[in-house]
Amino acid sequence: MRITSIPEDSYYVELPNGLTTAAGTHYHTTEAQLRSWAEPVLREVPLDTLLRRADDWLTAPRTATLWTLPALLLALPTVWATAGAVMFFLAWKLLYPAYASGPVIDVFRRAKSGLAQGLVYAGVLSVLAAEGRIGAVIVGLLSFVVLRWGLADLLAALFVHRAQSALYPLPAADQVLRALIVRTALQRRLSLPELDRIERSIFDFSTGNEQSD
Repeated sequence: MRITSIPEDSYYVELPNGLTTAAGTHYHTTEAQLRSWAEPVLREVPLDTLLRRADDWLTAPRTATLWTLPALLLALPTVWATAGAVMFFLAWKLLYPAYASGPVIDVFRRAKSGLAQGLVYAGVLSVLAAEGRIGAVIVGLLSFVVLRWGLADLLAALFVHRAQSALYPLPAADQVLRALIVRTALQRRLSLPELDRIERSIFDFSTGNEQSD
């Protein structure tokens, strides 16, 4: 769900409990906190751009699965294709927060195109229907809706949230933003001497908000 109160000339708004983007993503940090340790990066890449890229990467598991499922349905029996897509999606959800990278994110931003995905699914489902594989057609339609609308993320949270908490010190969105900033700094050979502060500041900020709630 998109946030309608954000000014038209900005992608995000700063609230008392952190940053919220136009995509509805909440980051447990403030612009001042980010600048306190990532100022070298923010001087070269606007925070608006970093948040857009982070939001794009947060949808990467769904995007990757949307493009993988049609090939699985064409190549495998419906049950195996469905199981493979589910495992593929859960694996992405578990591992993707640590691998945010600008060039890869740019690819996924283009791959998010609803028109391109819709055309591919229309073609593949037509082939499956012509072959009489009605079950595969139903799976394809339902999966397209569940993945495009983000319902898959809600379902996946039941399975991967605890594992993510064990793997990463920060919530998924904050982990993605941190990884993106760090990789941007490495690519541009920028020094972030106070890098360790982000985990402490975000953790303290998030914990404080939860206690106040």
